[in-house]
Amino acid sequence: MPKNFGGKFQALTVTSDGYIMPVQRSALADNPRLQSLLIITLPQLLFKYFLRTKHPLFRWIRGINTIWYLLNTRLNIQQDHISSQHVCSRQDKLEHVSSAGIHALDEDGCMEGTRVSLLKDLEQWSMDVTSPPIFWLDGMAGTGKSAIARSFCRSLRDSHRLGGSFFCRRGNESRANVKRILPTLAWFLARRHSQYKSTLFEILRDAPDVADYTIKCQVEFLLEKPLHRIFVDRRLPPLVLAIDALDECADAEEVEQLLNKLLFVCKDLPVKFFLTSRPERHIVAHFEYSQLEFHRILRLHDIEQDLVEADISLYLTIQLTNIRLFRRSPAVFPAIWPSPKDIEILHLRLYSSQIHHRQESRKTTANSNKTYS
Repeated sequence: MPKNFGGKFQALTVTSDGYIMPVQRSALADNPRLQSLLIITLPQLLFKYFLRTKHPLFRWIRGINTIWYLLNTRLNIQQDHISSQHVCSRQDKLEHVSSAGIHALDEDGCMEGTRVSLLKDLEQWSMDVTSPPIFWLDGMAGTGKSAIARSFCRSLRDSHRLGGSFFCRRGNESRANVKRILPTLAWFLARRHSQYKSTLFEILRDAPDVADYTIKCQVEFLLEKPLHRIFVDRRLPPLVLAIDALDECADAEEVEQLLNKLLFVCKDLPVKFFLTSRPERHIVAHFEYSQLEFHRILRLHDIEQDLVEADISLYLTIQLTNIRLFRRSPAVFPAIWPSPKDIEILHLRLYSSQIHHRQESRKTTANSNKTYS
């Protein structure tokens, strides 16, 4: 055997006859089988030899192996911890508003048995892959938009088809800020879709301050880029992103920017958008002048009056019956209460109150539109 292992010789191997031979650098590089023999077979032979002969070196090797195993385990734990910290750090940079999601809301949705036809219509829209990607639910104040949105979002959540939700609220600094909407939806969607989460974090590595970007750039970095990189089976119902009460956001111009961008890119995204708002000028204009195949509009105040009256009567009957059932002294009520006449009187008074409320709302909207123009 040559004594010089420098130069062209760089390793040893074991032949089929059990002899140890030097290996040339070129032979090792060009022969994968020889590499496997060197890396796997030789250590195994040495280990079996020391184990069979009970050589004192075996204890030393076993001790080194134990130390290496412990160090490697510790290193893996530290790497997992560091990776988890990086993920949390990137999520925090989105500055999401978790209290704006449906899971954080205590308010009730639609009472059981009411808005049945409308909720069924929304369900069919969300399941139909050929339907428009945006559904705008438009209605005056007090028509039940948010209750419908809560019921619809909870239904989507239970069927694992809710990508994310944001319920705006006037006067709440975070929930009235348009720039918090898309980062929050992205945060929820990342928890729901692992591929989207991976691509989003790659983007956040290069754009960590995306939460402060313009609305146009947020749509690009939080929706367009990550959603275009993931595989989505277009034959399956897409996830739905819901935004309730857009009219309650503080900055009307940013709302316009958001709607303008969403209406422009929605046809190319593998998600759908459910939006609700009052019919305010800066919102209505975008839907009236955009292409109809990209959105659908349902105006609550245009729903057949018979359906609305039936839902209101059912609501009043159930609520008044509960008052009678849970009151400590039911004897104070008439034998038949509430009667159909009682429901009719309350319904008329409620209807008159609604008309007055809508008139006041229209005046407010008109004044705000004058100011806006």
